[in-house]
Amino acid sequence: MVKNENYMFFSNLEQMARQTKLLLEMDPNMLNQILQNGHDWADDHISVAKENMDQVWDFIMNQKNGGSNKSMLPQFESNVAKFEEYILFEKKKNGLWANIHSKRKRGEKPAKKGDEDYPDKKAWEAAKKKK
Repeated sequence: MVKNENYMFFSNLEQMARQTKLLLEMDPNMLNQILQNGHDWADDHISVAKENMDQVWDFIMNQKNGGSNKSMLPQFESNVAKFEEYILFEKKKNGLWANIHSKRKRGEKPAKKGDEDYPDKKAWEAAKKKK
């Protein structure tokens, strides 16, 4: 974490990222059931947080581009690619069995041979050795 006079900014961003990651790993059906059980206020809070984050993002990107209206599309595409790399890294870090158990916990059906997310032969062999 960056230590400077804006440490709370960075600390809050890191906490938001951690909590978002954990929420996204939860069973969507369970979350949906909770929200529909009289807790739709949580959905409203997420919507407001997203709007606030959009405003901060737009401001920072505008400042980064010298206050001009330069297109932010290349930066956006770069950040999307970095986020996708991060997701892939997290999946690989946890290992095949962790990913399988996580998918089951979320209530998703297992990938079938030929599906895009079906593990290749190397992944199966490595997972067999670890188990």
